[in-house]
Amino acid sequence: MNRAATRIGWVYAACLVLAATATPARASFVDWLAMDEGTVELGHTQIIGRESFRLGRDEVIRGDAYVSAVEHAIVNGTIEGDLFLAVMGPVDVDGTVTQDLSIASLGSVMVHGTVGDDLRIATLGRAVIGVTVAGDVIVSAKNVLLKPDASVGGAVVVWGTTVTIDGKVSGPVRITAGRVEILGEIDDDVTVRCDELVLGDAAYIGGDLVYDARNDVSPAEGVVDGEVTRAVLGKSRSGGRDVLANFEMPKLGPMFDAYLAAVALIAGTIFLLVFGPLADHAIEQARSVPGLLSSFGIGLVALLVMLVLGIACVFALPLSLAIWSALGALVYFGGLIGKIIVGCLVLHPLLKRRCHLLLALVVGVVVTFLVCLIPIVGDLAWIVITLTGMGATLLALRQSPVRPDVPPDTGAGGVPTLPAGPGV
Repeated sequence: MNRAATRIGWVYAACLVLAATATPARASFVDWLAMDEGTVELGHTQIIGRESFRLGRDEVIRGDAYVSAVEHAIVNGTIEGDLFLAVMGPVDVDGTVTQDLSIASLGSVMVHGTVGDDLRIATLGRAVIGVTVAGDVIVSAKNVLLKPDASVGGAVVVWGTTVTIDGKVSGPVRITAGRVEILGEIDDDVTVRCDELVLGDAAYIGGDLVYDARNDVSPAEGVVDGEVTRAVLGKSRSGGRDVLANFEMPKLGPMFDAYLAAVALIAGTIFLLVFGPLADHAIEQARSVPGLLSSFGIGLVALLVMLVLGIACVFALPLSLAIWSALGALVYFGGLIGKIIVGCLVLHPLLKRRCHLLLALVVGVVVTFLVCLIPIVGDLAWIVITLTGMGATLLALRQSPVRPDVPPDTGAGGVPTLPAGPGV
């Protein structure tokens, strides 16, 4: 969980960079994406890159779909499989997804219709859920609303600033937020950490209520069937064990990995927006087997050196913090470059041409996610991919755009021509 928390922290830092990006830079990124947008089919899976994505009410995608879009995404049709959306703008899903629905967005997210399995949302804006979900729901958003017409067959886990649960939940609920309102029906246990907790008179909790809040809650008769326990600073009032530690979220491991994959796709899109040339040069370093081995070796050496420096400078707090921050940034963004490299290696034999880096990112994130589900092997693969990306990034930082030992080609009139972009 510590590694996961570190990853999420750097994603939010990248989002702040995006917020500070000027409009012309964003417009140029939209143009860059639109020039090479398209669809890649891998068996029953479609990888779609668009400036904006829209699926009409009568349209059907048979199989899984992984969609990246810049402006917005509107889904009114049917997905006969999993749907993964990575969008920089707002998202509106009002159709049917027969399997999992995963959404990563920098804008607002509206979900209606039907989800046949699990629903996962990661957004910096508002998440409004008015959908029938057969499985579990995991959400990280600024504001979260589970509408009265929403129905969840499994568990609900939410992180947010304000959270309102006004629908029906069959499984256990765990919420971490600033303000929490429970107005609907929950058939299982509820665990809440917040500043303020409000229970509506029409609310119903079929199990126990365990909460850690500034205010004292006195539910009306019939609102809570089980016991009501208030936790103070993570411990019960009797000074015993942490009562919140008893809550177990079913299938949280794979769900949380999928959530991190969604967040990685957003961070990778931002990274390509801000540091596109650096990504190009980093990918060029890994075009061959010797380049991959060199990148891995340099990444391993850099990791060891920075760990030693960070420990040696532990008493020089500002310098130590700078070193550990730089190491965290290098590990996270090196991991993104590593995933793009993996995507390029997978796509190149299929496309037989230079692959779009955004499509390579999607494929790399998916492949890494699937491999990381394998115990031990997945962890080793993540380490290798991350170290290779770190080394390629460091090599790219040292490389100048035009090598000094190779004179530039000249066109008509003796005007130098730019070299062709790197390809994998």
